[in-house]
Amino acid sequence: MKKAGGDYEKNLAGVSRREMLKIMGAGAICTLLPGARHGESSEGFSTSGGEGLIFLVGDGMPLGVIKGMHQIRTKVYGEKGTNFYARMKDPNSMVGYMSTDSLSSIVTDSAPASVTWSTGVKTLNRVMASLPDGRPLKTIMELVKEQGYACGLVTTTRVTHATPAAWVSHQLQRDAEDEIAMDYLKFKPEVLMGGGSRFFDPSRRKDKSDLFKAFADSGYDVVSEKAHLLSSETLSSSKSLLGVFSSSHMSYYLDRIHQPELSKKQPSLPEMTRIALQKVSKNPKGFVLQVEAGRIDHANHSNDAWAAILDTYELDLTLAVIDDYLKVNPKTLVIVTYDH
Repeated sequence: MKKAGGDYEKNLAGVSRREMLKIMGAGAICTLLPGARHGESSEGFSTSGGEGLIFLVGDGMPLGVIKGMHQIRTKVYGEKGTNFYARMKDPNSMVGYMSTDSLSSIVTDSAPASVTWSTGVKTLNRVMASLPDGRPLKTIMELVKEQGYACGLVTTTRVTHATPAAWVSHQLQRDAEDEIAMDYLKFKPEVLMGGGSRFFDPSRRKDKSDLFKAFADSGYDVVSEKAHLLSSETLSSSKSLLGVFSSSHMSYYLDRIHQPELSKKQPSLPEMTRIALQKVSKNPKGFVLQVEAGRIDHANHSNDAWAAILDTYELDLTLAVIDDYLKVNPKTLVIVTYDH
């Protein structure tokens, strides 16, 4: 069985940031072997009876990064296109624009941006799902959870980071990540995957609570390694799933494919998304799943163009996984967006 993006990963395994700058600066486009594909599925999905919402976020993903990723795939690797552009040109797709200012700044941070998505209401920078006066706002996940739907959150950042947390938490400061981890335990999403183990580890938490044990006691499979996540035991389990694969944020996609020790421990965003969909789609009523490529933003802040482009590429591969799901589950709404 082929893994999504496998050919591309082999091509990039020996291409560092410095080497890519040399290649692009010299104009030696033909020195990189073509072979990347839109994305290949490793196994099929089952038909689900329920409806679904997949909310796919490229955090800090401006159009320029999408264009850069498209140019790399088409001009450097000689591909016909990307999943992003294929979806944008699809006659069944709708493309629109939005204002991204928060109530406190014309430049939003991830917290109020995600609150706007999860509640339909603007709020202040750094605030989770709450009004400026502290009153909590009900999120779409809270609403559907009450009606028996499944909920899932997948990210390459810490799971306690603002974009996923704003769909569940009402903390007034996005930095209250110990408290946000506890909010997840109270909310009990069917799937929660990403980084940030330090906010679940009793030796790192301020209150010394062992949230790994608390989740396990609440009926979760708790995994911290890629091999355990992809094991037949985890894949066949009917339990909810907590997967936390790094102390802080997960590594950049570039570093994961360049460093075998990272690739061995940390799953890819397409892998996590596939497993999340397999889990939440078992609910007969339906589900809401948020998926975030959260490190595009960090790479852009660091002026790390190659890391930003490749994390955007990983999101493009994730679209291929979602396309696989849609083939057998057409009653699914997919929203692809970014916050700033």
